[in-house]
Amino acid sequence: MYRVAPVGLVRPPYYRRGCRPKPKSKVESWLRDQFMTPADKEGYGPRLYDYYKTAELLKEMPIRERIEFVSPYERPWNKMEKSWHRGWHQPLMSTRKAWKLDSVPKYFDTLDFYKYITKTRVDDSQAEFNQFYENSGPSESAMDIFENRVQETLLCLLQSKSSDDKDAVTEFLRNITEDGILCMSDANPELALSRRISYTTRCESFWIRAGFTRMYERHLIFSDEVVPVRKRFPCDDRRRLGELAFTMRDDMALQIRSREPLNNLFEYSDVAKLEKKVFEEHANLDEFVLNPKVYNLWPDDKVLYQAPGYDADVEEPMKYGRLAVKNVLPLYKMMNLWKTDSAVEELQVRSENFTSIAVSSLFNWLNGQAHAIGHTQFTDVERPLTSQLILSTGKEFFFAIGQLNTIAINIDIPGFVNNTRIWRWNSPRGSSVLLSLFAMLILFQYRE
Repeated sequence: MYRVAPVGLVRPPYYRRGCRPKPKSKVESWLRDQFMTPADKEGYGPRLYDYYKTAELLKEMPIRERIEFVSPYERPWNKMEKSWHRGWHQPLMSTRKAWKLDSVPKYFDTLDFYKYITKTRVDDSQAEFNQFYENSGPSESAMDIFENRVQETLLCLLQSKSSDDKDAVTEFLRNITEDGILCMSDANPELALSRRISYTTRCESFWIRAGFTRMYERHLIFSDEVVPVRKRFPCDDRRRLGELAFTMRDDMALQIRSREPLNNLFEYSDVAKLEKKVFEEHANLDEFVLNPKVYNLWPDDKVLYQAPGYDADVEEPMKYGRLAVKNVLPLYKMMNLWKTDSAVEELQVRSENFTSIAVSSLFNWLNGQAHAIGHTQFTDVERPLTSQLILSTGKEFFFAIGQLNTIAINIDIPGFVNNTRIWRWNSPRGSSVLLSLFAMLILFQYRE
């Protein structure tokens, strides 16, 4: 059931028109200006109606047209349009772009910003992470077979290519994934038949995040005065609503998908977990909700797509992502550029960047899946979507589980309440590669 206007929502008549009707008398005009409703005074009444009206229109469209309808992409002005423009014409408005998130962050402290633009809460509880995989460990025979195959794969890799080569690490991750599936398929042959392994590296999506109205406030130096900014912020709506467009064109080593979704971490009925805040109460948003250029993000003028490993307009039978494996070897190169002061600081920065990559990659993947099955930011998801992610540099492995509860984060006004996401993650610090692979084998159980 799609999100509809809540019961009791009163829509003033002039909300249905493009402009407000002219008052019939001066008294009516005076009363309207002096006794405005909060929705009229703050401007969120028409915005809320616009949201629900758009949702009604999207219900009648097929999936492909829905994605094109909600896409914020605006093509650049072509040469003919620019050449025929004259000085007495209205100036050409800059077309809307989207802030592009890189596959590996190019700034050392992006975790809080990524959590904000995806509205994601991160839970690093070891007990709850292990509870999700309780009673799903592989048998001893499967462990022995997997260990032998991984050792053979490692020998072949080290004798043929360098472990610092990104292509070699990607090939290694694909090989051990196939080894794990073969080990599990010996006891359960239907497991391999009901899953699809995709080596398509393309995984991209776009979304709009509200809550950037502070970009139109300029604080004067040595003064408490705030000066409004009239110029439209890059990648924002033309109405300057503080709703920025984002996109991520990710690069996955492989994906494993199925016809049915994965079990959820929790259901919508668990209100305590569902409505838990993303940040602590004492968190100051002004400290990290900054211009995206601070985090080395740049506007992207290319066409935006929803492609979670496949195009949304194709008849893909296995649309639900189970497990994705991503090569994050370029993170080492970025760590060398950042030059941390101590080993403790290096470990902290690396761990936070692993978490940032998990947050952005999982949200990007799940957001694409939600759009591919027919949902948009105006017609929100009807049930949670859950997927697993493994990040690896060939030597270190990082495990994360993400649950998508809502994608309706493109509106942030009073009267509209949506859910939050949760990511659970675990990083086996100090463990060897082989022990990490044993832990990874547990993820191939594909909890039903």
